[in-house]
Amino acid sequence: MELPDALLPRTGSGTDYFSLAILRQLEHLGVPVINPSSAIGAVKDKLYAHQLLAQRNLPIPGTMLVRFPVDPDLVAAQIGFPCVVKLLVGSYGEGIYLSRDPGSFRDLMELVSSLDRTQPLILQEYIATQTRRRSAGLGGGWPPARCDAPPQHRWQFQGQHQPRRRW
Repeated sequence: MELPDALLPRTGSGTDYFSLAILRQLEHLGVPVINPSSAIGAVKDKLYAHQLLAQRNLPIPGTMLVRFPVDPDLVAAQIGFPCVVKLLVGSYGEGIYLSRDPGSFRDLMELVSSLDRTQPLILQEYIATQTRRRSAGLGGGWPPARCDAPPQHRWQFQGQHQPRRRW
């Protein structure tokens, strides 16, 4: 069987076990994989991804991993309101909620607990911004290149890897 010269998987947090196993096997066979299975595995787990960022001393919001029942007073003391509530699984903004105050937090916890009380949650400090920005990390090296763009502008690159032209 002829192996590819290289592989650029176009997948992320939605990657299933089968696809990840194929990527690991190709890596084992020596095929260069541009987005390695370890990186794809990391983005599948929101808490683990935050832990990796913290290990690199990158700024991350205050974060708690919780199980039901969740005490709103503890959340107020440790994280504060508003806070971001994230399910451990989900991608593209799915399973992420903003809780503005203890009352809305209780309502959200009631809803989530009616679906699955065994599901751990990530609670994070809400960080307000002046303008919404889109960001994306690029490259396999460290530090990664970063692209930022306000929604109404074109992407602009920052970091080590500078493109030859902008589009």
